[in-house]
Order: sequence, then C-alpha cells, then structure tokens
Amino acid sequence: MNVIKLQDMGSFYIGGQKITFTDKEVREVIMTPGGEPVKFDLNNSFHVGNMYVQYYIPLEICSKFPLLLWHGGGLTGAVYESTPDGRKGWLSYFLTKGWMVYNSDAVERGRAGWLPYHSIFSKEPLLFPEYYPYKLWRIGEDDYDNGNCTPYKHSKFPIEHYDNLIKQLVPSWIDSHESSINAYKELIKRNNSSIIIAHSQGATYAFKVAEELPDQIKAIIAIEPGMGGDLKNAKKLKNIPILALYGDNIKKSERWTKILNRTKEYYDAIEKSGGSVDVVMLPDEGFRGNSHLMMMDKNNMEIAEYIQKWIENQSFISQ
Repeated sequence: MNVIKLQDMGSFYIGGQKITFTDKEVREVIMTPGGEPVKFDLNNSFHVGNMYVQYYIPLEICSKFPLLLWHGGGLTGAVYESTPDGRKGWLSYFLTKGWMVYNSDAVERGRAGWLPYHSIFSKEPLLFPEYYPYKLWRIGEDDYDNGNCTPYKHSKFPIEHYDNLIKQLVPSWIDSHESSINAYKELIKRNNSSIIIAHSQGATYAFKVAEELPDQIKAIIAIEPGMGGDLKNAKKLKNIPILALYGDNIKKSERWTKILNRTKEYYDAIEKSGGSVDVVMLPDEGFRGNSHLMMMDKNNMEIAEYIQKWIENQSFISQ
C-alpha cells in the first residue's frame, strides 16, 4: 500500500467576473426550517464564472512542473479522485509518483458554484439523463425505448456501480466555453509552466489555452478530446509534446468516429508545423475494453502508468 505524504494541500478560486442586477425582486427567505426569515435583495453585485482548484504538494517532489487535471463536460474533478467502485483514482496515483497535482472543478461546476436564477450564460444548463452516458461515453450499447443496456464485450467500466457515476453528474452550460478558457488561462499563468492531463471537453480547452499560452505549457495528455483547437493556430503547439489517448469501440460509435477524424486534422496540422503528437489507440497497445471514462475503468492504474512513462520519456522532464 502506497502512503501519500504531503507537505501542503489547499484550495483556491480563480477566474470569474462581477455582475450587477437591477431588475430583480426583493424577497424574504427562510434558510433553515423553523428559522427567522432573511431579506434577500437581489439587486446587488455577484461574482460568477469562477473555477475551483484543489492542490496537493507531496513531501518529495519529482518535478518543478505541476500536473493539472482538467475534467470533461457534465463532470467535475471528482472523476480523478476515486472510481465508481471505490478504487483509487489518478489523483492518488500521480501523487505517489511525486507530482504536485492541481485538480479543478471548472466554471459553474461542482464546488465552483452557480447562480440558478441567473448566470452569465444565455442558455439553461443541461444535465444528462440516467442512461445517456452509457452510449455517449461508450460503456455499452443501449435500447432506451425498452430500457435495455448491454456493456460492450471486454468492457473495463465497473458497470455494477454505474449509479455512482450518475450521482456525480452536474449541470453543464453549453455556452460557458469562453469563461472556462479564461479561468484555465489564469491557472496556467499562476503556475508559470505546467503539464496538463485533460479529458474530453477539458482536452479541447487545453488545446485552445495552449494556442494562447504555448510557452507556459510543457506537455498535454489529451484523454479522448471532444474536439481539437483552431486549425489556423495549430502551429503554435509545435513545441508542446502531446499524447492523445483513445479507448475501445470507437468504430462502433458514429459520433466518436467523426470526432476522432476531425481531431486528427488538428493533430496533422501540428505535425506539419514541426510538432509532435502521439496518437495512441489503446486496443493497439493491448488495452482492451476502455470506455471514454478510462480514468474510472478497471485498468485505470495501467493507463496512468502508461501516461507516467510517456512523460518520463519527454526531454523537458530533466529541466
């Protein structure tokens, strides 16, 4: 059993903006059943669009570059903390390797907080119905009309604990991208130079942030990115080593096949500019049955070890 010894841990909020309301009602609210009412005048200023970051500094540090964990859409940093069936997550793994780890809840997610009666976004938040992730994240095949879902053969997702995945889904705004990217940029600037492990939507944000701050990002590990960045800016990533990991059964998903093909255009543009992108299809490396949520799959530690070895092989690691 690996024991994690820390010299420091804590959290902070970053990003966001102040907004002021002038057309809201004044009302009284009872905060606790049986308690005294509190007058709420919503015609005031509020701070919204912030991001929550929790950091862990191990006693023995392996690198001066911190490791940033960015989650995907509809999720929070909890995806890296533990698996649905209670096993250790990537957060624990990389701490045992001596990494300074910064785990985030992106803008308007989880502990970042949100304003249900108004936000800086124009659309209502979306929350995945119970069985959407089953097919969307390639855990298995589905028949929504008849309520039948069948895991893919060799699936590594802990399907018997699927309910614990659903419990951690959070509302997600489809037009929060600019606010999220701005908060991530502030985090990068705060840490000076960082390595990013980013999943799905978070990986797309990593590419876009790298386009604006290429000198402050040492490497990107993209876990099934939801999309690439801007093709016209791809050349800006030419000095950033990139590992792009993809799980199993992508060919069985029309959506993920299209995503992969479009993202490969971005990878190709980076490489044509002199950059390096290692696109790894995990089944080709002997890892069978991985879903879109490979940090939760039963072989999550094997995938983490693969990432660790890739980082160790990069030239910047000795700097």
